[in-house]
Amino acid sequence: MLKLVSRDLEILREVERWRFCLSRQIYDFTSFKSKSAFYRRLKLLVDHGYLTKKRYLYGLPAIYTVTIQAYKELAIPVKSNKVSVGVLEHELAVIDCYLYFKDKYKLESNAFQSERELRNEFTSSKHYPDIVFKKEDNDYCIEVEFSLKSPNSLERNIKENYLNYEEQFWIIKKEHYRLNKLLEGLKQSYPNIKIILWEQIEV
Repeated sequence: MLKLVSRDLEILREVERWRFCLSRQIYDFTSFKSKSAFYRRLKLLVDHGYLTKKRYLYGLPAIYTVTIQAYKELAIPVKSNKVSVGVLEHELAVIDCYLYFKDKYKLESNAFQSERELRNEFTSSKHYPDIVFKKEDNDYCIEVEFSLKSPNSLERNIKENYLNYEEQFWIIKKEHYRLNKLLEGLKQSYPNIKIILWEQIEV
């Protein structure tokens, strides 16, 4: 039986809060100095039934999720960890944005909450940003938008973020000219919008 240490629990908590992760993302969550030591430990967590490792798309590295055994160790209710191929790109990008902002502002992991955590803590029937975080007693949110919502839906989410957060960061791809134009136009009414190109963040 593997004896779990604090770094193991840190890995399990981070993977659970984002639903699933790539190994490179998990490495960035941790304090391991050696990648070889990290990958040995990650393999042990899989071999002893705390993490599952599975490939979902050709060309994409394996995805890690926590198991029921891990939930017991974390002493939190079991939640769905279903991996939907249709949202893989978006969800993995959200984790990379989390790591980017965490490093950019030198914040601890507990300064952030994922949409998954927000839905579990509050009602699940409303819109939540992909990530929220606290910095210097102010609340901020991050929206990763890789598809074009209807203008009304987009403005509704922006207005809600405007009322609740000091700044709202919108992460979009360089190729999404129409979305960029819409966001730039909405900045007139909601000046806390900050647009960041995904290409600045992409690993």
